[in-house]
This record gives sequence, structure tokens and C-alpha cells, in this order.
Amino acid sequence: MIDYDCDMDSPPPQTPLDPLLRALSGGLAAVKAYHPSRLPAPLDEEIRQGLTALRHLEPAQRGAALARIDGYARGVLSSFCARAAMIGARERDPAWIRDALLALLYTTDPAEPEARRGFFMDLAVIRRAAALTGLDDQVLRDALGLAPTPEVAELIALFLQWTPSQRAPESHDMRELRSKRGVVWVPSNRPPPRDW
Repeated sequence: MIDYDCDMDSPPPQTPLDPLLRALSGGLAAVKAYHPSRLPAPLDEEIRQGLTALRHLEPAQRGAALARIDGYARGVLSSFCARAAMIGARERDPAWIRDALLALLYTTDPAEPEARRGFFMDLAVIRRAAALTGLDDQVLRDALGLAPTPEVAELIALFLQWTPSQRAPESHDMRELRSKRGVVWVPSNRPPPRDW
């Protein structure tokens, strides 16, 4: 039976994840423009608001959410991790650190070695930023319960087993700098973006 009252031109119903996916859209151009932009940028807050949906997902829904975040969207989310860690450290605001950590959980494919390397690098920066805000490694242990897959949780558990020096950003080819605006972490072979 055909439902003639159905509006064929109406958009599909919105899901709680849609605001985050819209914030992460834009492809490679969005990644390149967002990463070096001034801290904080309007997109930082937009992503934070979208993360609320991830935080409230049931464990069974997290894997499906991870699958909806494509490669470029993961790139934007990965940039957010670093940016949120720096903002949190500068403002001494643990909420930014927790948002950076939550976003990080959705940026990696644990099966890819290069993705794992980037995950550990970002996790080291987030851990250092957490320390600057007065948080300890419990914030990382708390993230285990929010991981979208068991494999992502295993990466955090592995990181927590390392020595403190192995968990330092410097062990992951990152350096900590101070700019006029505050703390910055950048790869050892790159200068910080001008607007950081």
C-alpha cells in the first residue's frame, strides 16, 4: 500500500550525530583551513557541542558512529584534539581536555600502523595538557569506557602501561613551546602556525 500523505521531498530525519558530522564536513580544504586557524576558533565550539552526542551514545551505538565519521572528518576531528588540548592547557579548563580525549577516540583505525602512531602522539599531548590543568592519568582511564571499539580501548590501556617518559610528547616527536598566547605542541620538525 502506498502512503500518499508522505512528503517525498522532505529531508531524512535528523540524528543526534548530524550536528557533529556537519561541523566536520568540508573535506581536505576544511582540514587545511581549520588546523592552523586561531585558537579558539568558532569551529572549535561547534565541534564541542557536537561531541555531546558521542558522549551520550550507548556502547552498542559507538561503533556505528565511528563508521559514519569518514577520513576527512576524522582529519578535522584529529585537528580538534590537538587544538582542544592546547586551549584546555591555556585556560586551565579540564572540560576541553575531556573533549579532546573523547574526539581522539573517534579519529583512528587501530589496524593501521600510521593511525596508531598519530593516536599515541595525540594521546601524549592530551596527557601533558591534562597535567597542566591538574588532571592525572585517571582522565585517560575514564576514557576507556567511552571508546567506540574494544581495539581503541586497548590502545589507551597499552599507552597507560608505558613509562612516564614513553608517554611524554617528546617521545612521540612533538615539542612543547610557549607563544605569546600560551602553550603549543607541534611536530619537532615544524614551526607552529602563526595564529597559535
